[in-house]
Amino acid sequence: MGEKLFHILLMRLKDLLLLKRFPKVIILILTYMCNSRCKTCHIWKYYIKNPNLLKNELSFEYYKKFLNQLSGIKKIVLTGGEPILREDFKEIVMECLKTVDHIEIFTNGIFYKKFFERIKEIINSVGNNKHIHIFISLDGIPNLHDSIRGIEGNFKRAILLFTKLNALAKDFQNLKVSLSYTISSFNAGNFKDFFKFVNKEFKITLPQISLNLAMNAPYYNLPPKYFDVDNEFLKRVEDDINFWFNIFRYLPIRTRINLYFNYFFSNLITTYLMNKRYIVFNDLHKYFFVVDPFGNVYNHFNFRKKFGNIKKDALNVIKKNLFEKINKNLIGYYFCPITSEILFKNTITELKYLFKSLFIT
Repeated sequence: MGEKLFHILLMRLKDLLLLKRFPKVIILILTYMCNSRCKTCHIWKYYIKNPNLLKNELSFEYYKKFLNQLSGIKKIVLTGGEPILREDFKEIVMECLKTVDHIEIFTNGIFYKKFFERIKEIINSVGNNKHIHIFISLDGIPNLHDSIRGIEGNFKRAILLFTKLNALAKDFQNLKVSLSYTISSFNAGNFKDFFKFVNKEFKITLPQISLNLAMNAPYYNLPPKYFDVDNEFLKRVEDDINFWFNIFRYLPIRTRINLYFNYFFSNLITTYLMNKRYIVFNDLHKYFFVVDPFGNVYNHFNFRKKFGNIKKDALNVIKKNLFEKINKNLIGYYFCPITSEILFKNTITELKYLFKSLFIT
């Protein structure tokens, strides 16, 4: 009982000191259109099953009106589907940068020429105080990645985009490029081969790779219990994480601190290595809220509860609904993205691991 109370008090303190009781990040799912055919995500099937819904996606004018009303937001994340498939992609990005100084954009890199040209136009049009971080999906060495993503030549296009953007970033310090590696049952245990390949062939280092875990949340449009989770899979995941950590621990201390507070690492690595059990989501719902392509607002990718719609509801009503939800949810139980079990996360253990991972080599 004492440990649980301590956990709750720590969570509340973090809310007050870091979050100021309301999310500072918005995730905009710009579209469900997608030119990938991923095994780990079936968003690309959305309009195949429901073609008439495409016309209901938010127009640029709705985004502009919504963004102009926002205040206190620190960062906007743009994802999909594939964001570059929207013809007004550039206009939406520019409008976001009027609202915040930091944005993140996720892409599969298939339309690498078009994506590069749009980012080049944008970065040349904004001031040095406007920061853009691009995440390009790569889930394995060439053949494995193309198999998972369902598009032949996807790896080659994605790495071309990375190379071109990385070169551009040398002239613009406000542009950053990373690879986004998603561990799933299709590639678990292969991160070591992937890292050695991209490090040797393209001089890509660990801080340039974001580690993530495939989820079976409704956002991804997957059938229930899609991922096969067994002891063999968990062992392969642990092998990936251990390899990641063995490189991480020898990085400079400042780099380690920055990587630790990257939420991918914080959630995936900490809980798994310390508890030696299933990977869990922690309290990320307190950091962001999600707007789907039709304007529906959620506080999580599980889409369990809708808090309003930016087409129909006033922003102050949506914020009030989110605020009430966030401040009621104080207990440290979290939704597991793969096993769908509810586990209790040991905050004291996490704090011990934070100290160990940052300061002990």
